[in-house]
Amino acid sequence: MSFYTNVLQWGNTLLVREVKNGQRQNSRIRYSPTLFSPVKQHTGYKTLDGQHVLPQMFDTMKE
Repeated sequence: MSFYTNVLQWGNTLLVREVKNGQRQNSRIRYSPTLFSPVKQHTGYKTLDGQHVLPQMFDTMKE
């Protein structure tokens, strides 16, 4: 069994504390967010209710 005990944003990194198979682990994950904006044309991406969306990727969390 695995679960997160804490996740903290630090700059452009996520500091993660988790338990995996009964062992505590700490890790740093570089993160780049994606924002999905609604559009009229078919893009290959849909929301849960079926609307078409276009992904917009960002290099940092502060953009």
